[in-house]
Amino acid sequence: MDYVSFWKEKIEKERAIEKETVEREIHSLSGEERERMGKALLNVRLKYAGRLLDLYLYKVVSPKIKDSQFKTGDIVLITPSDEPILKGSIEGTIYQKTSHTMVISVFQLLPKKLFRIDLYYSDITFKRMEEALTKVPPRLMDILLKKEKPRIERKPLELKANLNKWQKEAVEYGTHSEFFLLHGPPGTGKTTTLAEIIFQLVNQGKRVLATADTNVAVDNIAEKLLNYGLNIIRIGHPARVSPSLLKQTLSYKLTKHPKYKEIDQLYGKIAELRKTQELYTIPVQSKRRGLTSEQILKLAEEGKGSRGINPMEIKSMAAWIRIQNQVELLKEEISRLKLLIIEELLNETQVILSTNSGSYSEELESQQFDVAVVDESTQATEPSSLMPLTKAKQWILAGDHKQLPPVVLSNDKDLQVSLFERLADFILPYILRIQYRMNQEIMEFPSKKFYQGKLIAHPSVENIRLSDIYPVPKSLDVPIEFINVEGRERGSISKRNPEEFMAIKQYLEQLFQYGVNPKDIGIITPYKEQKQLFQSLKNIEVNTVDGFQGREKEIILISLVRANPQAILGFIKDERRLNVAMTRAKRKLVLFGHRATLTKHPLYRELLQYIEKVSAPTGIRTRVTGLKGQHPGPLDDRS
Repeated sequence: MDYVSFWKEKIEKERAIEKETVEREIHSLSGEERERMGKALLNVRLKYAGRLLDLYLYKVVSPKIKDSQFKTGDIVLITPSDEPILKGSIEGTIYQKTSHTMVISVFQLLPKKLFRIDLYYSDITFKRMEEALTKVPPRLMDILLKKEKPRIERKPLELKANLNKWQKEAVEYGTHSEFFLLHGPPGTGKTTTLAEIIFQLVNQGKRVLATADTNVAVDNIAEKLLNYGLNIIRIGHPARVSPSLLKQTLSYKLTKHPKYKEIDQLYGKIAELRKTQELYTIPVQSKRRGLTSEQILKLAEEGKGSRGINPMEIKSMAAWIRIQNQVELLKEEISRLKLLIIEELLNETQVILSTNSGSYSEELESQQFDVAVVDESTQATEPSSLMPLTKAKQWILAGDHKQLPPVVLSNDKDLQVSLFERLADFILPYILRIQYRMNQEIMEFPSKKFYQGKLIAHPSVENIRLSDIYPVPKSLDVPIEFINVEGRERGSISKRNPEEFMAIKQYLEQLFQYGVNPKDIGIITPYKEQKQLFQSLKNIEVNTVDGFQGREKEIILISLVRANPQAILGFIKDERRLNVAMTRAKRKLVLFGHRATLTKHPLYRELLQYIEKVSAPTGIRTRVTGLKGQHPGPLDDRS
């Protein structure tokens, strides 16, 4: 009970902050202000754009979409312009977005009128986490409380995939152990290994629930499993699932089921009723004048008016209400039929995939599994990972606790520690060692600093260089280098460094001279203000460290920004952020920063000394450049 109440309090705190943040903003700011912030669209028309499985699609066209914060998969509030926000709203999900259009999916037909659309949040996940806390099986609770160690067992297997020694061992342990932690550093094929584990579990006749905290991570597992020819179902809103996996979604399989024709007929009846309903007066609050639906129906039956509403208006509103009641009955029948088909589909499926939260969706409410596999578990809070775990009796967590922790609005330290990380001193994680992404010189420092020197560069990537794919000179062919920029940071909360921006632009010009494709380049910066400086660059992906986790590029340029006399580094001193940023690069990694500021911190001093050391054999020294020109100069402690 202490465990349950402990986490419930944390969940409630996080929920309150998220809800308060969104709703306070909606109430305190005018619609115009939220529109200027890119969080709302006012007085827009929603044009019916057809059906997506059992959803209705509506298209919005507005030049303001381009600079808005709306993105595919976001939950939005759709409110008639003449109705109060929140009270008169329904929820929708953004299915597609371009620079001037958005397609929103909803579960009901909308009237033809002007609407306001707001970015919103959903507390469904919080409710599901709280529910999961009350359903932790006793054996799992003993492990969570570190009362009793799980059974760890390895048995030989004949694998389908061509895996390396460590991946093979991980599969043999993961398939047979009661609770297994799979530690996958960058580029080591963690998801590939997980897919083989799932395949082997299915071969043993086990039913598997595979999840992750984000839809992108779930899609990554699903894509791998398709190569095995397994019967899978992807649970999730079609708007949040990769288009390539649409045919694997529950929604798609539902609509293709022979019994779905009956549901389609019911939808047709609803559409006919809606058309008829448009002929009558919608009983909005301003029309009702305090009357309930029951009172309106009674007055219509008696042929009476009331409170300044004439009998004809009462009769029209009553007709609308009667049709609405028929619609609701049809909806209930649709829900009943859907659940019957869904249960049939799920019961015959080997592997079901969803987000952690999706494992507690209505569709999976009665479903139980032999094994729960949670990928990217180190990016999930402990209550989030618990949701899928409570539905099984064998458990696998995969991730890398040396990369970014869960994102938590409340900054609660307990929520920022994933279950994987908390159990890592109780259940020894199995680490994958061969990485297939980086040149060895890029890999070596993260390996030594974050992975006890255990990483091994596969021969296929060990010596890869930029000159393998572009005719660059030796001066640009160094796998890792640091460029000192004699500038100063600006800004109070978020920071920017214009000199660093200019130094990177100059460096990019050098790369472009040798035909380097902008799409092979990624720019990482920890600060949003610095990111905004790069907006003018075309076809180059620029993002924060968080935005680049899980990604890779041939060339990564890192703008560290911080440059101040006090040598304050802020959150760039977070070792995990540096690890993520460095390990995105395949052939070339360039860090731009202020040496005098960075070398006051032991981590960066060690990094810059390492860069100087590995550059030396090529005759290249750490280059010092800025707006004042460029000259070579060795790195030492005096700097």
